Amino acid sequence: MTQQELYTLLSSTGISTCYHSWKASGATDVPALPWICYLFIGSDNESADNKVHKKIGNYLIELHSDKKDLVKYIRAFAN
Repeated sequence: MTQQELYTLLSSTGISTCYHSWKASGATDVPALPWICYLFIGSDNESADNKVHKKIGNYLIELHSDKKDLVKYIRAFAN
């Protein structure tokens, strides 16, 4: 999955999504909770003979919410 495909998948949830962090210049630039941030944290590419055969990206995905019971919240949001 590419970074663009991951962004498309996360955005399809209907929750505001950003890479790394919101670039806020004022109080109105950061959306209301909930929102998702994701970040590329490294790769585990499969390689042999000095060639990359499979690119594998590792991403950290964070759901920011003011709810404590996230499982209940996600189930309610999904319905």
